[in-house]
Amino acid sequence: MGLLGDIVSVNDHQLITEITQAALDIFKTLDQFPGEVVAHHTLSKQEIFYKYPDGRVLQAKKQSGNLETFIFATNYLLDFELQPISTLFTGRGDPILPSRQRHKVTLHKDYDGRYTITRHTWLDVYDPSPDILNNYSHEGDGTSNLPVITTQTQENKKPKDIKVVCYNIWNYNRPWLARLDLLIEEIQAESPDILALQEVRYDFFRKWSKGQQEEGISEQEQMVLKSRFQADQFQRKLPGYQFAYEIAMTDLEVFQGGFHVDEGVALFSRPPLLSASALRSDW
Repeated sequence: MGLLGDIVSVNDHQLITEITQAALDIFKTLDQFPGEVVAHHTLSKQEIFYKYPDGRVLQAKKQSGNLETFIFATNYLLDFELQPISTLFTGRGDPILPSRQRHKVTLHKDYDGRYTITRHTWLDVYDPSPDILNNYSHEGDGTSNLPVITTQTQENKKPKDIKVVCYNIWNYNRPWLARLDLLIEEIQAESPDILALQEVRYDFFRKWSKGQQEEGISEQEQMVLKSRFQADQFQRKLPGYQFAYEIAMTDLEVFQGGFHVDEGVALFSRPPLLSASALRSDW
C-alpha cells in the first residue's frame, strides 16, 4: 500500500512559484478561478512510498549502489490567495472590492513529474468598497461597526437541511465514460450539498482509456480521456464543489506494463470544507 511520509515545510521560493503555477495551470484547464495571486501563505511537502504486506518498504538502488526507499510520488500542500479578475456586487448593486479567495490545494506530483490536484478547498473573503466603508460610523477603535461580509453573510441564508448523496462508482470498470455520464446526470438531478464517492481511482498509465473512441467527442470529453484521476473527471463536470481525496490502497503494477494504481474515497462539498482528515492504519 502507499504510505505517506512526514509533512515538511518548504521555503524554496523557486519551488513555491513552480507549484503555484502548476495549480493555476490546472485551474485554467477547468475554466475556474481566473485571477492574480496576491499572497502566499505556506507550502509543505509529503513524500509517498510503498510498503509490502510483510512490512518491507520498496527500495531502489541509487547510482552509488546503495539501496534507499523508493519515493514514487510527492504531495505538495499549498496555501495561497487569489484576487479574481471579475468584480462582485452586493444585492443592492454595490461593488465589493477586492474579493479574495483563500485556496488550499494538494498537488500530487507523480514519478514522471505530472501534477494532479487531489484536494482543493477555498474560502471567499469579501471586503466592502471604500464608498460603503465611508457610509458606516466608526466607533471606538474604528472597526467595531464595520461589516464582515463573507459568502454566508452576504447571501443571508437561513440554516437549511444538508442533502448528502453517496455512490460506489466501481472504479474504472467499463463502460466508464457511459457510466460517468449517467452518474453526472443523476448527481445534477439530485443536486446534493455533499457528494461522497467510493472506489475512486488514480491510474498512472490510464489503462482504462485504451480502446476508447477519441474522435467525434467534445473537448471536455477529450480532457476526461487524458485524465488519470476519477475525482478530476467529476470536478470537470461538477464545477463549484470543493473536494478532498484520500488513498485507501495502492497497487504496484510494474511487471504488468504499468506503474501504480491508487484507490480511495473522495468527498465533494458545496459548503466550504474548512478541514478534512482520514483515519489511516499501516495495513
